[in-house]
Amino acid sequence: AHASHLALELFHCRRQIEILEEQIELLRHYSRVAEKKYASGKGSQAAVFRSQAELSLLKNHRAKMIYKAHAEELRLLAVLGRSDGSSIGSLVAKHFEGFDADLEQLQSRASNSRPELLAAKAAEGMSQAKRRLAIKRYFPDFLIGYEKTKIGEIGSGAQFDGRDAHAFSLGLSIPIWGRANRAGANAARHREKAASLKREDLERRTAAEVAELYARSSMLVEVTGRHEDVVIPQFRSVLSAAQSGYEANSVSFETLLDAQRDLLNQEIFHVRHHVELAKLRSLMERLIGGSL
Repeated sequence: AHASHLALELFHCRRQIEILEEQIELLRHYSRVAEKKYASGKGSQAAVFRSQAELSLLKNHRAKMIYKAHAEELRLLAVLGRSDGSSIGSLVAKHFEGFDADLEQLQSRASNSRPELLAAKAAEGMSQAKRRLAIKRYFPDFLIGYEKTKIGEIGSGAQFDGRDAHAFSLGLSIPIWGRANRAGANAARHREKAASLKREDLERRTAAEVAELYARSSMLVEVTGRHEDVVIPQFRSVLSAAQSGYEANSVSFETLLDAQRDLLNQEIFHVRHHVELAKLRSLMERLIGGSL
Protein backbone atom coordinates (compact mmCIF):
# COMPACT_ATOMS: atom_id res chain seq x y z
CA ALA A 1 0.00 0.00 0.00
CA HIS A 2 2.87 2.34 0.79
CA ALA A 3 4.44 1.79 -2.63
CA SER A 4 1.06 2.33 -4.28
CA HIS A 5 0.59 5.66 -2.51
CA LEU A 6 4.09 6.78 -3.46
CA ALA A 7 3.40 5.87 -7.09
CA LEU A 8 0.22 7.95 -6.98
CA GLU A 9 2.10 10.94 -5.54
CA LEU A 10 4.69 10.60 -8.31
CA PHE A 11 1.90 10.48 -10.88
CA HIS A 12 0.39 13.59 -9.30
CA CYS A 13 3.69 15.50 -9.54
CA ARG A 14 4.28 14.47 -13.15
CA ARG A 15 0.73 15.40 -14.16
CA GLN A 16 1.13 18.81 -12.53
CA ILE A 17 4.34 19.34 -14.50
CA GLU A 18 2.45 18.58 -17.72
CA ILE A 19 -0.31 21.04 -16.79
CA LEU A 20 2.25 23.72 -15.90
CA GLU A 21 4.05 23.25 -19.20
CA GLU A 22 0.77 23.68 -21.07
CA GLN A 23 0.05 26.86 -19.11
CA ILE A 24 3.58 28.18 -19.71
CA GLU A 25 3.09 27.80 -23.45
CA LEU A 26 -0.27 29.54 -23.18
CA LEU A 27 1.25 32.40 -21.19
CA ARG A 28 4.04 32.76 -23.74
CA HIS A 29 1.35 33.28 -26.35
CA TYR A 30 -0.31 35.95 -24.19
CA SER A 31 3.06 37.61 -23.67
CA ARG A 32 3.64 37.80 -27.43
CA VAL A 33 0.18 39.29 -27.88
CA ALA A 34 0.93 41.89 -25.20
CA GLU A 35 4.22 42.77 -26.89
CA LYS A 36 2.52 43.20 -30.27
CA LYS A 37 -0.21 45.39 -28.77
CA TYR A 38 2.37 47.52 -27.01
CA ALA A 39 4.41 47.85 -30.21
CA SER A 40 1.33 48.99 -32.10
CA GLY A 41 0.40 51.47 -29.40
CA LYS A 42 -2.74 49.57 -28.36
CA GLY A 43 -1.35 48.08 -25.18
CA SER A 44 0.67 49.07 -22.14
CA GLN A 45 4.24 48.29 -21.26
CA ALA A 46 3.01 47.18 -17.82
CA ALA A 47 1.11 44.31 -19.45
CA VAL A 48 4.32 43.13 -21.12
CA PHE A 49 6.23 43.22 -17.83
CA ARG A 50 3.36 41.54 -16.02
CA SER A 51 3.24 38.70 -18.53
CA GLN A 52 6.98 38.15 -18.18
CA ALA A 53 6.74 38.16 -14.39
CA GLU A 54 3.88 35.66 -14.44
CA LEU A 55 5.86 33.49 -16.84
CA SER A 56 8.81 33.48 -14.43
CA LEU A 57 6.53 32.45 -11.56
CA LEU A 58 5.14 29.53 -13.55
CA LYS A 59 8.65 28.40 -14.47
CA ASN A 60 9.66 28.51 -10.82
CA HIS A 61 6.59 26.47 -9.92
CA ARG A 62 7.50 23.93 -12.58
CA ALA A 63 11.09 23.73 -11.30
CA LYS A 64 9.87 23.05 -7.75
CA MET A 65 7.50 20.38 -9.02
CA ILE A 66 10.28 18.72 -11.03
CA TYR A 67 12.39 18.56 -7.87
CA LYS A 68 9.48 17.14 -5.90
CA ALA A 69 8.81 14.52 -8.58
CA HIS A 70 12.46 13.48 -8.46
CA ALA A 71 12.28 13.14 -4.67
CA GLU A 72 9.08 11.07 -4.90
CA GLU A 73 10.71 8.84 -7.51
CA LEU A 74 13.73 8.21 -5.25
CA ARG A 75 11.43 7.34 -2.35
CA LEU A 76 9.50 4.90 -4.50
CA LEU A 77 12.69 3.28 -5.79
CA ALA A 78 13.91 2.87 -2.19
CA VAL A 79 10.66 1.17 -1.15
CA LEU A 80 10.88 -1.12 -4.19
CA GLY A 81 14.47 -1.98 -3.29
CA ARG A 82 15.85 -0.66 -6.57
CA SER A 83 19.21 1.02 -5.98
CA ASP A 84 20.85 0.19 -9.31
CA GLY A 85 20.41 3.64 -10.78
CA SER A 86 17.17 2.69 -12.54
CA SER A 87 14.20 4.99 -12.87
CA ILE A 88 10.44 4.77 -12.82
CA GLY A 89 8.96 4.75 -16.31
CA SER A 90 5.72 6.37 -17.35
CA LEU A 91 2.84 5.83 -14.96
CA VAL A 92 -0.60 4.96 -16.24
CA ALA A 93 -3.37 6.11 -13.95
CA LYS A 94 -6.03 3.52 -13.21
CA HIS A 95 -9.06 3.17 -10.97
CA PHE A 96 -10.06 6.81 -10.80
CA GLU A 97 -13.57 5.74 -9.92
CA GLY A 98 -15.56 4.70 -6.91
CA PHE A 99 -15.99 1.22 -5.50
CA ASP A 100 -17.58 -1.58 -7.50
CA ALA A 101 -19.60 -2.93 -4.57
CA ASP A 102 -22.16 -1.48 -2.18
CA LEU A 103 -21.46 -0.75 1.48
CA GLU A 104 -23.02 -3.97 2.77
CA GLN A 105 -20.88 -6.12 0.49
CA LEU A 106 -17.73 -4.27 1.48
CA GLN A 107 -18.57 -4.60 5.17
CA SER A 108 -19.04 -8.35 4.75
CA ARG A 109 -15.78 -8.80 2.84
CA ALA A 110 -13.84 -6.80 5.41
CA SER A 111 -15.35 -8.82 8.28
CA ASN A 112 -14.38 -12.10 6.63
CA SER A 113 -11.08 -11.23 4.99
CA ARG A 114 -9.27 -8.33 6.70
CA PRO A 115 -5.86 -9.80 7.67
CA GLU A 116 -5.71 -8.11 11.08
CA LEU A 117 -9.22 -9.30 11.89
CA LEU A 118 -8.42 -12.86 10.84
CA ALA A 119 -5.38 -12.76 13.12
CA ALA A 120 -7.54 -11.48 16.00
CA LYS A 121 -10.06 -14.28 15.46
CA ALA A 122 -7.25 -16.85 15.43
CA ALA A 123 -5.84 -15.42 18.66
CA GLU A 124 -9.29 -15.62 20.25
CA GLY A 125 -9.64 -19.26 19.17
CA MET A 126 -6.24 -20.08 20.63
CA SER A 127 -7.14 -18.44 23.95
CA GLN A 128 -10.38 -20.47 24.05
CA ALA A 129 -8.43 -23.68 23.52
CA LYS A 130 -6.01 -22.76 26.32
CA ARG A 131 -8.90 -22.00 28.66
CA ARG A 132 -10.48 -25.41 27.96
CA LEU A 133 -7.12 -27.07 28.58
CA ALA A 134 -6.71 -25.24 31.87
CA ILE A 135 -10.18 -26.41 33.01
CA LYS A 136 -9.30 -30.04 32.20
CA ARG A 137 -6.51 -29.91 34.79
CA TYR A 138 -9.20 -30.06 37.48
CA PHE A 139 -10.13 -33.61 36.44
CA PRO A 140 -8.20 -36.85 36.96
CA ASP A 141 -6.26 -38.31 34.07
CA PHE A 142 -6.67 -41.99 33.27
CA LEU A 143 -3.63 -43.72 31.87
CA ILE A 144 -3.71 -46.93 29.85
CA GLY A 145 -0.49 -48.54 28.64
CA TYR A 146 0.57 -51.53 26.62
CA GLU A 147 4.05 -52.95 26.11
CA LYS A 148 5.23 -55.86 24.04
CA THR A 149 8.61 -57.54 24.60
CA LYS A 150 10.06 -59.89 21.99
CA ILE A 151 11.63 -63.00 23.49
CA GLY A 152 13.69 -65.39 21.45
CA GLU A 153 13.77 -69.19 21.96
CA ILE A 154 16.46 -70.53 24.28
CA GLY A 155 15.69 -74.24 23.71
CA SER A 156 14.66 -75.03 27.24
CA GLY A 157 11.47 -76.71 26.22
CA ALA A 158 9.50 -74.72 28.76
CA GLN A 159 5.86 -73.87 28.08
CA PHE A 160 6.45 -70.17 27.25
CA ASP A 161 9.87 -70.55 25.68
CA GLY A 162 10.20 -68.16 22.68
CA ARG A 163 6.82 -66.49 23.15
CA ASP A 164 6.68 -62.69 23.31
CA ALA A 165 5.70 -61.01 26.59
CA HIS A 166 2.73 -58.60 26.70
CA ALA A 167 2.18 -56.15 29.53
CA PHE A 168 -0.84 -53.92 30.21
CA SER A 169 -0.90 -51.04 32.68
CA LEU A 170 -3.57 -48.83 34.16
CA GLY A 171 -3.02 -45.58 36.00
CA LEU A 172 -4.86 -42.70 37.55
CA SER A 173 -3.47 -39.17 38.01
CA ILE A 174 -5.36 -37.12 40.59
CA PRO A 175 -4.76 -33.32 40.62
CA ILE A 176 -3.76 -32.13 44.09
CA TRP A 177 -2.64 -28.58 43.25
CA GLY A 178 -6.14 -27.07 43.27
CA ARG A 179 -5.07 -23.51 44.00
CA ALA A 180 -2.51 -23.47 41.18
CA ASN A 181 -5.04 -24.99 38.79
CA ARG A 182 -7.64 -22.38 39.72
CA ALA A 183 -5.13 -19.59 39.15
CA GLY A 184 -4.23 -21.02 35.75
CA ALA A 185 -7.89 -21.38 34.77
CA ASN A 186 -8.68 -17.82 35.89
CA ALA A 187 -5.72 -16.45 33.94
CA ALA A 188 -6.85 -18.40 30.87
CA ARG A 189 -10.38 -17.00 31.18
CA HIS A 190 -9.04 -13.44 31.44
CA ARG A 191 -6.84 -13.95 28.38
CA GLU A 192 -9.83 -15.31 26.47
CA LYS A 193 -11.95 -12.32 27.50
CA ALA A 194 -9.19 -9.90 26.47
CA ALA A 195 -8.83 -11.62 23.08
CA SER A 196 -12.60 -11.51 22.58
CA LEU A 197 -12.78 -7.81 23.44
CA LYS A 198 -9.87 -7.09 21.11
CA ARG A 199 -11.60 -8.93 18.28
CA GLU A 200 -14.91 -7.14 18.90
CA ASP A 201 -13.18 -3.75 19.02
CA LEU A 202 -11.37 -4.45 15.75
CA GLU A 203 -14.64 -5.54 14.13
CA ARG A 204 -16.30 -2.27 15.15
CA ARG A 205 -13.35 -0.20 13.96
CA THR A 206 -13.25 -2.11 10.69
CA ALA A 207 -16.94 -1.46 10.06
CA ALA A 208 -16.44 2.25 10.85
CA GLU A 209 -13.38 2.52 8.59
CA VAL A 210 -15.16 0.84 5.68
CA ALA A 211 -18.17 3.14 6.11
CA GLU A 212 -15.92 6.22 6.25
CA LEU A 213 -13.96 5.24 3.13
CA TYR A 214 -17.19 4.47 1.29
CA ALA A 215 -18.68 7.85 2.20
CA ARG A 216 -15.53 9.75 1.24
CA SER A 217 -15.28 7.90 -2.06
CA SER A 218 -18.94 8.54 -2.91
CA MET A 219 -18.49 12.24 -2.19
CA LEU A 220 -15.30 12.45 -4.27
CA VAL A 221 -16.88 10.61 -7.19
CA GLU A 222 -19.70 13.16 -7.27
CA VAL A 223 -17.38 16.15 -6.86
CA THR A 224 -14.85 14.90 -9.42
CA GLY A 225 -17.55 14.16 -11.98
CA ARG A 226 -19.08 17.61 -11.60
CA HIS A 227 -15.64 19.18 -11.69
CA GLU A 228 -14.78 17.42 -14.94
CA ASP A 229 -18.13 17.88 -16.68
CA VAL A 230 -19.10 21.36 -15.46
CA VAL A 231 -16.51 23.34 -13.53
CA ILE A 232 -13.44 22.98 -15.74
CA PRO A 233 -15.39 23.60 -19.00
CA GLN A 234 -16.83 26.75 -17.40
CA PHE A 235 -13.37 28.04 -16.46
CA ARG A 236 -12.12 27.27 -19.98
CA SER A 237 -15.00 29.29 -21.37
CA VAL A 238 -14.09 32.16 -19.03
CA LEU A 239 -10.49 32.05 -20.24
CA SER A 240 -11.53 31.91 -23.89
CA ALA A 241 -13.83 34.90 -23.41
CA ALA A 242 -11.09 36.80 -21.56
CA GLN A 243 -8.60 36.08 -24.35
CA SER A 244 -11.02 37.29 -27.03
CA GLY A 245 -11.84 40.35 -24.93
CA TYR A 246 -8.19 41.23 -24.43
CA GLU A 247 -7.42 40.92 -28.13
CA ALA A 248 -10.43 43.17 -28.80
CA ASN A 249 -9.26 45.71 -26.17
CA SER A 250 -12.42 45.20 -24.06
CA VAL A 251 -10.76 43.24 -21.21
CA SER A 252 -7.62 44.12 -19.25
CA PHE A 253 -4.53 41.94 -19.25
CA GLU A 254 -4.99 41.39 -15.51
CA THR A 255 -8.42 39.87 -16.17
CA LEU A 256 -6.86 37.54 -18.73
CA LEU A 257 -4.15 36.47 -16.26
CA ASP A 258 -6.73 35.88 -13.53
CA ALA A 259 -8.76 33.62 -15.84
CA GLN A 260 -5.65 31.71 -16.85
CA ARG A 261 -4.57 31.28 -13.21
CA ASP A 262 -8.03 30.11 -12.16
CA LEU A 263 -8.08 27.44 -14.86
CA LEU A 264 -4.62 26.26 -13.81
CA ASN A 265 -5.75 25.86 -10.20
CA GLN A 266 -8.88 23.97 -11.18
CA GLU A 267 -6.95 21.54 -13.38
CA ILE A 268 -4.51 20.84 -10.53
CA PHE A 269 -7.41 20.32 -8.12
CA HIS A 270 -8.92 17.86 -10.57
CA VAL A 271 -5.74 15.76 -10.67
CA ARG A 272 -5.62 15.82 -6.86
CA HIS A 273 -9.20 14.53 -6.72
CA HIS A 274 -8.31 11.62 -8.99
CA VAL A 275 -5.27 10.73 -6.90
CA GLU A 276 -7.32 10.82 -3.69
CA LEU A 277 -9.90 8.50 -5.27
CA ALA A 278 -7.17 6.01 -6.17
CA LYS A 279 -5.77 6.21 -2.63
CA LEU A 280 -9.19 5.52 -1.12
CA ARG A 281 -9.50 2.48 -3.36
CA SER A 282 -6.10 1.22 -2.21
CA LEU A 283 -7.07 1.67 1.45
CA MET A 284 -10.36 -0.16 0.91
CA GLU A 285 -8.59 -3.09 -0.75
CA ARG A 286 -6.34 -3.35 2.30
CA LEU A 287 -9.38 -3.43 4.59
CA ILE A 288 -11.20 -6.11 2.62
CA GLY A 289 -8.04 -8.16 2.11
CA GLY A 290 -8.23 -8.29 -1.70
CA SER A 291 -8.92 -6.48 -4.94
CA LEU A 292 -12.14 -4.66 -5.65
